Amino acid sequence: YVRVSKASGSEAGLAELQQEILAVREGFPDLTTTIDNFVTDGDTAAIFWTTKGTHTRPFLGVPPTNRPVETRGSNILTLRGGRIARETVTWDGSELLCSLGIRPLGDAAAA
Repeated sequence: YVRVSKASGSEAGLAELQQEILAVREGFPDLTTTIDNFVTDGDTAAIFWTTKGTHTRPFLGVPPTNRPVETRGSNILTLRGGRIARETVTWDGSELLCSLGIRPLGDAAAA
C-alpha cells in the first residue's frame, strides 16, 4: 500500500497513514467523514468526501481554537486483487488552517 499526496508528492505507507489518522483524531475528536460520491471503473475507483469536526485539542502544534472545520477532498484508488494498492489523495490543507484562523505565510509576505 502506498498513499501519495497530490499537493506535495510525498508517499506514505500504512503505518504513516495510521499515525496521521491518530493525530487528526486527537485534535478533532468529533470528526466525521461523509462519502459524497464513489465511482469505480475496473481496477480504479474514486472517492469524493467531506469531513467536519471541531478543533478542541492541539493539532500540529496549534492550540485548540474550538472552531468548526470543514474540508473536502478526493482519493483516486488503484486496486489489485480487490485491495487498495495505491491511492492519490487530493485535499486543500490550507482550507483546514484557514478554518482554524491561521493565515498562510504568503499572506504575511504580501502585506
